Amino acid sequence: MHKHLFYFLIIAIAATSCSSYKKARDVFNNMPPPPPPEYSKDASWAALPIKENKAKLLPSDSLSLSENEVDVFFIHPTIFIKGKDWNADVNNNKLNKQICKSTIKHQASVFNGAGNIYAPHYRQAHLRSFFTEEIGGHQALMLAYQDVKNAFQYYLDHYNNNKPFIIAAHSQGSFHARLL
Repeated sequence: MHKHLFYFLIIAIAATSCSSYKKARDVFNNMPPPPPPEYSKDASWAALPIKENKAKLLPSDSLSLSENEVDVFFIHPTIFIKGKDWNADVNNNKLNKQICKSTIKHQASVFNGAGNIYAPHYRQAHLRSFFTEEIGGHQALMLAYQDVKNAFQYYLDHYNNNKPFIIAAHSQGSFHARLL
């Protein structure tokens, strides 16, 4: 009997903790989006080959980075899980540090031996966007995609130099990569 009560409590706690992600504070159209990133500025990129960043981490001091003949355009996953806004502000330094210390360090860096890593900041959609598409989640995801599309076009126009490239992504990033 106690075993069943324990499992019930675990399921109830999990369900209530996830429900906060599902509750939208306001419909998308009632909230102004944050300003778009300016990809001509290095600060709008979590990783650039010309910028010191966590994507350049190597597992061993015996390895070294060199200019690669291939580029990797990396689209990070959803990190934006708190707050009432639909889309993250790319000027949020705390969130940008979290992106760099987590996904850029632990996911994008795996590609540093294969290519030069380009990872844009974008107005990522809040996690709840995947659960509330009918009241604004879809619009939030499309706003985020527009940033990714703009970053990719900027990358092609200013950084690529006709090199082969890989599009790598995770979670929300994969959603956007599929649309690219």
